[in-house]
Amino acid sequence: MDTITLTINGNAISARAGRTILEVARQHGIYIPTLCHHDALRPIGACRLCQVEDEKRGVVVPACVTKISPGLVINTDSARVVRNRRNILRLLMAAHPESCVVCEKGNKCELRNLAAKMGLGRHGLDDMPYHPLVQDLNPFLNRDLSKCIMCAKCVRADQEVVCEGVIDYNFRGFDAHPATLFAQPLEAANCTFCGTCLSVCPVGAIAEKEKRRLDHAGAATRGVCSFCACGCAIYLEHDYNAVRGVAPSAKPHTANVVSLCVKGHFGHDYLNSPDRLRTPLIRTADGFKPIGWGEALELVAGRLRDLKETHGPEAIGFLGGARSTNEENYLFQKLARTVIGTNNIDFASRSSSWPALEAAAEATGFAAATSSFKDLEFSQVIIVIGADPTRTAPVLGYHLKRAVRQGGARLIVIDPVRTKLVPLADYWLRPKAAADVYILQGLIKVILEEDLADRQFVTAKTRGFEVLKEDLSGLSVNDCALRADVNVGDLYRAARLFASLPAGFIVLGQGLTGQADAADLGRLIMDLLLITGKLGKDRCGLFPVLKEANAQGALDMGVCPNLWPGYKPLGDSPSRERFSQIWGLDPPEAPGLAAGDMLAAIGDGRVKGLYVFCENTAAVLPGGPAVVEALKRLDFLVVQDLFLTETARLAHLVLPSAAWAEKDGTATNLERRVQRLHRAVQTPGGFPTDQEVFRALAGLLGAKWDYADTDDVLAEIERVVPLYAALRETDLDNKAVFWPQPGLEEVTDTLPHGIGHSDGLAVFLPPRGKDGAGLALDKAYPLVLMQGHVLAHLGSGVRSLQSRRLMKACGRAYLEVSPEDLKTLGLAEGDRVRVISPHGRLEAPVKPAAELPAGLVFLPASFPEARPNQLFAPRAANTKHCLVRLEKITG
Repeated sequence: MDTITLTINGNAISARAGRTILEVARQHGIYIPTLCHHDALRPIGACRLCQVEDEKRGVVVPACVTKISPGLVINTDSARVVRNRRNILRLLMAAHPESCVVCEKGNKCELRNLAAKMGLGRHGLDDMPYHPLVQDLNPFLNRDLSKCIMCAKCVRADQEVVCEGVIDYNFRGFDAHPATLFAQPLEAANCTFCGTCLSVCPVGAIAEKEKRRLDHAGAATRGVCSFCACGCAIYLEHDYNAVRGVAPSAKPHTANVVSLCVKGHFGHDYLNSPDRLRTPLIRTADGFKPIGWGEALELVAGRLRDLKETHGPEAIGFLGGARSTNEENYLFQKLARTVIGTNNIDFASRSSSWPALEAAAEATGFAAATSSFKDLEFSQVIIVIGADPTRTAPVLGYHLKRAVRQGGARLIVIDPVRTKLVPLADYWLRPKAAADVYILQGLIKVILEEDLADRQFVTAKTRGFEVLKEDLSGLSVNDCALRADVNVGDLYRAARLFASLPAGFIVLGQGLTGQADAADLGRLIMDLLLITGKLGKDRCGLFPVLKEANAQGALDMGVCPNLWPGYKPLGDSPSRERFSQIWGLDPPEAPGLAAGDMLAAIGDGRVKGLYVFCENTAAVLPGGPAVVEALKRLDFLVVQDLFLTETARLAHLVLPSAAWAEKDGTATNLERRVQRLHRAVQTPGGFPTDQEVFRALAGLLGAKWDYADTDDVLAEIERVVPLYAALRETDLDNKAVFWPQPGLEEVTDTLPHGIGHSDGLAVFLPPRGKDGAGLALDKAYPLVLMQGHVLAHLGSGVRSLQSRRLMKACGRAYLEVSPEDLKTLGLAEGDRVRVISPHGRLEAPVKPAAELPAGLVFLPASFPEARPNQLFAPRAANTKHCLVRLEKITG
């Protein structure tokens, strides 16, 4: 790019063409005041405080929107500029109430700080009329428009960053102000309460409700949001060993920059919950009673030792968690494999995502997302299938919406539910429940029929193409459309669109990976990417929407019964030799039991003991009552978690777990972005962190683990998992770091740098089953129930159910039913129904949901009073859907 020379305050400066005066000045440490400007928002020059003087033309110009030009001579602090700025501030202060003493913004108010810098104590003007306080009844935000300075940051954040369009300017002149449509309260205007407007507001016009103090926390520590797998970078504001608030990091290299979601912004009050576990608890005939840490660890070590000596190491199982750090997951699987000697290691949510990821590994050698969220915004076409990121991974949803609205990307949504992405889509293919396999087969068949494949890519970078063609030869596009119950013309047009644009992604979620034929669906997804040449290139690839915060890290660290850390099969001899050398012993070679298999093995007496770490197994695995009965049969169950969950209540011994705000470590989001956690506060009561617990147990069981701190564990991870090499030498706080880091000799050619297999070729994978598993309705069970998540809650709700504000927003179970089905069944909103499946029953009130098709009902997974897993068969292949009928409860 061309370089331009200009002069600022008498100094000659060279800068790239196309930059603004403000950008160049800031780059060179020259201060120019702003109020309406934010680096994450499009500059609009509204406040004019950033004005500078163009000395050659003798005019003042706004620095934030004026591009530099050759020979430009700028004075940022001329007498004229300073006078104008003071007058602008005086006018703003005249329209601003003098409420600084009780304003929540306090010393963070940018208007107050600028007035202090310019020595303005009084404005000397008649006060202008104030807008009244807006009454919002939600538990998250207050709007006091009497303090609004019309900077438009909230409007731009809403429209440009999160792309919701909830607020805009209303009226003109003195009456102009930001407002919702028809001046509704936020809770009636489809606001998602992400809090981005709160983060960017420079004054106190938008304030956080339920702040415990008017003054501000004494410290802010960098961290990572502990909820979904987006891995948003945050600051934890804290003092007196309590977290007082959360703010986005606003760093340009992060996944979220200035945005969060309602959980990330307002849900971390679970950290201060009075229900947090603070001491080990042992179950007695009279209930749980506290015991000391020394006694508790001796008991765990003794019982595990006895079970191993009596029944063998295979009699013990370990269920780890996607809510824990990389270092903790690594030590947990090492405890299982090297100290106990078993590969019975898994985490419950793995089963809902691994079949599709395993297909990616088979096809490319790479079981993860291929790109960063930012890459989505430069793509040309995106398929979203079985996923609603606007609910389950909101920051990914923001990137998707920006890709379409601002980047011009074409969008194809494949989902039976009308999600928030559907209005943005070019094509919405609405299959009946569990019929996605026919959609994917139809898309590939169109590409084969019309010769739309990327022949150059297929020839140079893949193998097995002829096998795929042969496998699908007996299918017709019409038949696929008929089985999926979609318009065949839309199927043709969607396939042509995806094949015709070179830069594209597929985003897939739990609606796909939770189906019975998830493995075949994963294979077809990879085939669709390969046949259109959308792998191994910039701005192309795959995004599996994982559920929990560190689900990717748990997979990377080998919390899996048949893989070593780093995705190497247990039978891979070089990997086994490396682990033996580093660990100092030969780890077990036989594959272990997956989570569902462990529960079955308890029933037949093969598994006697279970260590559950940060997993609410009883609430997650299908066949809830059967899972509970299995856990009750164990000789020894130890659960380590934040709260006394349903699973913990069944334990013989409960150990408190440290939250992310209370420990150091690393976590990996669904982009493969590795970030550091920094301890902000101590654990409640000062109990040891989970790493310290694992190290102590290993020592009591005779292992010699020589780790002084978290960095020592990460150092071993770097040796064991080449994908994680050189992380300690990298600034994980101030750089976007993804595994594998480029240029590492230890890592073979892997995506996104190449394809992944040793021969440099990806493999087409024909589906194993010719026909999708589907769901066969019958008269006894005429409805399909779909379980999933809502915006305010995640997973089994271990943390979100402990958040006061999230519970005020969404605090009880409900069943969403389409208006057509409500009418057919004679139900009204709020009526209680009995939901009956072939395997269980529960009760819940009904709620109308226009986005659902007739025949499909939706039940959130996070509420203990109505767990969907109670309706599923034990070890059900389809963990997303089941057949049900509804009975109205009267009286």
